[in-house]
Amino acid sequence: MNAPDSGQFDVRKLRGSGIWLPLSVLTAVVLTAVAWGTNVNRLSTLEQQQVEDHKDRARMEEHIENDDREIAVLKDRLLLIIEQLRDVNSKLDRAEEERRK
Repeated sequence: MNAPDSGQFDVRKLRGSGIWLPLSVLTAVVLTAVAWGTNVNRLSTLEQQQVEDHKDRARMEEHIENDDREIAVLKDRLLLIIEQLRDVNSKLDRAEEERRK
């Protein structure tokens, strides 16, 4: 059965040949490279997401600042309108008092 021309290989010969150590080192190197590549890809994706999040935050802050400016302008206009209404009310009150006299 172990004839050289049978096409079979005696696996027991590998144990003594010292091939297991290089194979295990090669396997460890390949697995480490795969893990490193996966981590690099994950890190790259994370960094890209952070860049996009930063851009989104900047856009949101700009939008909020614009809204705050618009609110301030509207507040000033409303205060002016309120003051004008007070003046008109005062004039109406005086006119009604004059009419009653």
